[in-house]
Amino acid sequence: MFQSIQLLKKDLNKSVKIFPGHSYGSAPGIELESVLKTNIYMQIDNEETFVKFRMRTNQKDFIEFH
Repeated sequence: MFQSIQLLKKDLNKSVKIFPGHSYGSAPGIELESVLKTNIYMQIDNEETFVKFRMRTNQKDFIEFH
């Protein structure tokens, strides 16, 4: 997941529209530039940090971040 996100960040034009498989309140078709600013997983650039955050045990709900 981390490597895939890093490739997207590196290779895609920031104006590419993203249509995620899951939408938590936002309409699909958001430009990558906005996703980079609002999606926590897109903001983590260190693989170890990413894995620790992704696997944290204090998650109450899969869309709730702590």
